Amino acid sequence: MYTEYWRLKEKPFENTLDMRFAFMTPQHKEGLARLVYTAEERKPGAILTGDYGTGKSFLREAFLGQLSRVGDFVVATVDNPLGGIEAILTDIYDQIIDKPTAFTSFGAALRELRTALLARNARGFHSLVIIEEAQLLKDVAMLEQLRLMMNLQDDHGRPLVSLVFFGQLDVLRILGACRALSQRIPNRWTLDPLTVEQVRDYVTHRLSVAGGNAWIFDDDAVSAIHAHTGGIVRLINNIGDLSLYLGMSEQVVRIDASIVNRIVKDWELSRSVEAGESL
Repeated sequence: MYTEYWRLKEKPFENTLDMRFAFMTPQHKEGLARLVYTAEERKPGAILTGDYGTGKSFLREAFLGQLSRVGDFVVATVDNPLGGIEAILTDIYDQIIDKPTAFTSFGAALRELRTALLARNARGFHSLVIIEEAQLLKDVAMLEQLRLMMNLQDDHGRPLVSLVFFGQLDVLRILGACRALSQRIPNRWTLDPLTVEQVRDYVTHRLSVAGGNAWIFDDDAVSAIHAHTGGIVRLINNIGDLSLYLGMSEQVVRIDASIVNRIVKDWELSRSVEAGESL
């Protein structure tokens, strides 16, 4: 355990959804504001995209944490969009009503779901459906069926449900295959990797929350981390964690670029072996 060596209270670079470690850049803040606006104004939907490890999961948790400030909501999460539309609607219905059921047809599922949404709406709740891994929604027929769900309205013509899609960068292209659906979701935002300056701030933030300070990583180490990770948060955490362990093992005073570079060299060697390349 390297925490004692570096005088930390806990590990700073764990890839877990601990909101104490959430690092919000201006683009993360705008993405969050757009999601909150979608919920508060009861818009039909929103799309948040980004490469693996750019912070979509943290932003989702921050979004859910702010909902109580802007209204009353019931939330359903679709973790696996590959199950077919009946399975998706059943999952949504079960979470909204908290009553297990099973639908044999899309039409029956849509009718029952509207009834459930109307009941929640009458009690002052707006329904949100979060669709994870939305890049897996490659069936145009399913996209069209999701569009029909977005068409569900109350007696005054207001949307009964908001769909929030989280996914990889090709989500926009995939959803664009169903123009009627895409046109209903003008609110969309893409998270980019961190810049080198943001990597420095990110490392400083994580160390501070863990009880340490920024001096542990020198500037060259931070530059090397950015160069090797491209600003992808999950990769930054992996290198940061291993750097602290290796630094303790070698009894160094600070983490420098040589330690970071050795870790990356080991990764590249492992990938070469996994790919069956000759050494």
